Amino acid sequence: RKVRSGTCGLDPAAHFEIGQALKPLREEGVLIVGSGVSFHNMQEFDMQHRTMRGKPKGAQWDTALQAAVLSEPRRRRDLLVNWHALPEARFCHPREEHLIPLLVVCGAAGDDLGFVVFDEVCMGTKMSGFKFGDA
Repeated sequence: RKVRSGTCGLDPAAHFEIGQALKPLREEGVLIVGSGVSFHNMQEFDMQHRTMRGKPKGAQWDTALQAAVLSEPRRRRDLLVNWHALPEARFCHPREEHLIPLLVVCGAAGDDLGFVVFDEVCMGTKMSGFKFGDA
């Protein structure tokens, strides 16, 4: 059975709550996957793979996003529900549909800590991927 989070608009708190509702499935061994990207401003990607000087685009955002995801669970929720207040938030996500899956996964993670599993520069932009718990 598929559960789609896109049916409640782009409200970050609602998507976090959807994740919380999925938490019992995770406890039964169901893998909850959030497919999105930590940087999604298509006009800012360097499709030509030119050499960059200095920091990649979205570096401040990515640092703040990693700090939020790695925070203790209550703080993580507060920071991510208010993701738009993080540095460079709207530059990196003019629209949040590619970030929203992370909120669902974070809600499902409950008290499990987050871990960075991907931390790279891709097409001139800083991107990260995360997992929660031991799975």
